[in-house]
Amino acid sequence: ALFIFISLGAILWIRDSKKEETDLKVAILPQYDALPASNRAILKLADNSEIILDSAGKGLLAKQGNAKILKTSDGQLAYDFSQNSSTEILYNTLSTPRGGQYQVILSDGTKVWLNAATSIRFPTAFAGNERVVELTGEAYFEVEKNEAMPFIVKTNKASVQVLGTHFNVMAYPDEEDIKTTLLEGKVKVSGLGKTALLAPGQQAVLDHDNSLQLIKNVDTEEVISWKNGYFRFPKIDKRALRQVSRWYDVDVIYEAPIKEREYSGTLDRNVKLSNIVEALKVIGINARLEKNSLVIMQ
Repeated sequence: ALFIFISLGAILWIRDSKKEETDLKVAILPQYDALPASNRAILKLADNSEIILDSAGKGLLAKQGNAKILKTSDGQLAYDFSQNSSTEILYNTLSTPRGGQYQVILSDGTKVWLNAATSIRFPTAFAGNERVVELTGEAYFEVEKNEAMPFIVKTNKASVQVLGTHFNVMAYPDEEDIKTTLLEGKVKVSGLGKTALLAPGQQAVLDHDNSLQLIKNVDTEEVISWKNGYFRFPKIDKRALRQVSRWYDVDVIYEAPIKEREYSGTLDRNVKLSNIVEALKVIGINARLEKNSLVIMQ
């Protein structure tokens, strides 16, 4: 009887110990975390029907006028244009949510990378003497050269005209500025009656005062760091945290004013949000994670 009593006590002690250990592990785990953005987007067709691209299979998705819409083997959206007797111009809209990104190859061969919370409207096949697309958010373009049909990107306040070149346009509604940065070739930026011609390494900024500024010797690696898979900020401020917000699909809450910090390094965009929080703490910005929120503390 004594042996049974001692054995039972030992079993209960072990169970309690394991429970305490489990409780401890649960207590130290973060209450909330967020994964980085992935290839997520919705394609709206000319008839307003929608295709959720992240769950769509590879191959032919739909037909729109002269174009076949394909999802390639590496997950890109592509338009295969074939000339026929149809002259109807149909428009599609590709949209990424917060926490999403996507790539599309337009019917002329132009490649477009969409950042999070971005939308681009374009014809399924280009016709006439211009190739016009409409952008909200941020995208990187590698335009197929065609001197007879200039490529034009329209935003809410500005337009960018090119023949064939590589450039980045940032035109988020919650940002004060619209920025066009040229990496290769030449572009003309027009907005509110003003015009700027860009050479590689230059940036046109249409600011909240509706003035158009030309900035030379821009850090183009910083501008397109989002496309290359990392964050590169000149400093950690509200603008930088808005990028984090879009990428991880979280809201940023300020319990205290952010103490801006100069920052010369890079942060991997393919890590969990908790890793970004730890990096912020290292440079002196206190933050914590709550459900769907990044909270900046005193």
